[in-house]
Amino acid sequence: MAGGKEVFVVVVLCQLLDRFDSPRFANPVVQRYKDEDGENWRMWYHGRDLNFGNDVFSQPTGRIGLAESPDGVHWERVDGDEDLGAVLTPNKEEWWGFDTSHVGVGDVQGIKTDKIRGSGDRQGTVQFMYFFGGDQEEVDVGGIEMGGQKIPEGVAVKGLRMRIGLCLSFDGVHWTRLEGDHHSGAVFDVGQKGEWDHLFNAWPTVVQHSDNDFRMYYSSFDPQTSKYSIGLARSTDGIKWKKARGAAEGMVINGGGGDAFDARGCGRRHVVEDPETAGYLMFVEGVDMDGRHSIGLYKSSDGLKWERSSDKPVLQGSQEEGAWDAENVGCPWVVPMEDGSCRLYYSSSSRESGSHGIGMALSDGKDWTRFTRFDPIASA
Repeated sequence: MAGGKEVFVVVVLCQLLDRFDSPRFANPVVQRYKDEDGENWRMWYHGRDLNFGNDVFSQPTGRIGLAESPDGVHWERVDGDEDLGAVLTPNKEEWWGFDTSHVGVGDVQGIKTDKIRGSGDRQGTVQFMYFFGGDQEEVDVGGIEMGGQKIPEGVAVKGLRMRIGLCLSFDGVHWTRLEGDHHSGAVFDVGQKGEWDHLFNAWPTVVQHSDNDFRMYYSSFDPQTSKYSIGLARSTDGIKWKKARGAAEGMVINGGGGDAFDARGCGRRHVVEDPETAGYLMFVEGVDMDGRHSIGLYKSSDGLKWERSSDKPVLQGSQEEGAWDAENVGCPWVVPMEDGSCRLYYSSSSRESGSHGIGMALSDGKDWTRFTRFDPIASA
């Protein structure tokens, strides 16, 4: 404990029973800031406490929180003003809102647009949080095959119909929702019935390609192919979004086949500039034929057409017996460093111990296809 607040180290977040993130949490969204006072790191993530409600879509989504760090390794939770220390909770004001049952974080960044301009640094900048949430609708998923398992007929899930929203903040702690054009307040809706993304749109990642060209990559599940897939929406200001039209109606990646790490598709991801080219890299969470989750890599020269770097993942579950991340890894987030290397933050959980954690792996120098898990104990 330090200054009355719990301090935790990347690899497994300690769980406090009176927090929004106990016992489940995931999806690190990490930003690094440098100024004359030194280096600061911030991590937004979402979590769900034991009393949140078992009738809502079964994910660690629920509420969104924040942690801070001087080095990206040792983290201290920031006490938000919302329920159980969160900084954003489900919508309590508008019963018709898209985010009344649960919320999750997708991306946080300083955005420069014609409507809202900022310096690009945390101080004095309007922060955009692209988040997602589910409403109170019960969605019939009976007969759908997900991850190799067929859901029994008659099963309905509340909160599955997720849509993407936007909120703004000057300090990263206090957030105000920006109402979108959709009647629910969302800035981006699900697809029409029969389209690949009609079940939900979630886990947005945004890239500002140029001054008036924003790209949002998002996750959905296509019942027709039984694959998790990634779509693309575009915007001129980062606020109003339209699905990219084409042969697949906005879908840009639907996974591989055979023995590929994403044979059953891929979803949650992070897109960064390729340090070796003028293009982009997309680190994705893929699901293989056996249902295992791992992190792989796609590349693109323009951010529109993507190719798998390899059928093999760049990071998979640990081979160590009893490891907290031995089963699945996902929710990738990459932070480039000055020496050309990068840090890969990720989430995992253990069915055996029930623990959830956020870990970090280090690239092999400038080779962003090879990673070694960071061990906080060995580096202490």
